[in-house]
Amino acid sequence: MVAVKKILDPARFNWARTLDTHLLVSKLQHKNIAKNLGYVNHEVRTTPSPSVLWFFKRREAAQVIKTEYYWVEEYATNKSLDSVIHGSGLDWSSLFQILEGLAQGIHGLHEQGIVHLDLKPGNVLLDSDMNPKIIDFGISEVLRDNKIYTRGNAIRGTMGYMAPEHMAKGIVSTKNDVYAFGMTVVETIGNILISKQPREFPLDGWAWEARENGTMDELFDLAPYDDVSQLMEIKRCVEVALLCTQRDRADRPPMEDVLQMLRGLKELPTPKKPTYMRFVWDSPTSTLSDVSLSPR
Repeated sequence: MVAVKKILDPARFNWARTLDTHLLVSKLQHKNIAKNLGYVNHEVRTTPSPSVLWFFKRREAAQVIKTEYYWVEEYATNKSLDSVIHGSGLDWSSLFQILEGLAQGIHGLHEQGIVHLDLKPGNVLLDSDMNPKIIDFGISEVLRDNKIYTRGNAIRGTMGYMAPEHMAKGIVSTKNDVYAFGMTVVETIGNILISKQPREFPLDGWAWEARENGTMDELFDLAPYDDVSQLMEIKRCVEVALLCTQRDRADRPPMEDVLQMLRGLKELPTPKKPTYMRFVWDSPTSTLSDVSLSPR
């Protein structure tokens, strides 16, 4: 079984560039990146609507030929991370496996100079063993010689997961994905705060305040962890997420370091206080794409 995705607007998303990126991704063979199996394109003949004919003052319905593009990729049997983190009842070991696997997948992309640019829980599928698979490379970029470049006004992505420098100046680097990973971690952990989950808060701010006030234990008093070692692991993930969502991209660690930090193999530097955005949640099951934004 495979998944087939239609490219809705090939001209807008630069099909030739997108194809080059997908072909590069298809060669990675990484367990945490959905396998790209190929693409299909075919011509479709359509007839303009009567209103279009009237506008152009034509009586005959001349057929229009357009090319449609489809991408074929590996099918994941479970739902996306977005659906899993909301009320799924997963234990912490399973959630940590997902977050660690996601970090491995992002690191694999960055090793090849690929920046995903739209990382979010909805673009992470889970297989039968709950291993994460990164999907949707429609707006991804390949950095030549790992250089940073600027898109100008061509800003694409999902609100809430886009790095500050990308939203402000269109800057593209691997640190864009680091930021998105941090927000994904914060959202995932935020949704297991069963006892005292805030309804309105800066999403990265609750983690900072819990860290500074020493109230992390209270927040997680009903979270699905088994012992003190797992609680320490949750706290470490929160610290890593704060580092990943630093306003200055120079303060965000590369994904190689993020992996080592998640595993407790690298010392964590002290994060700075988040200063970027404030998120207002409409309901306990809101996602970042649902929230409104305002500067602090």
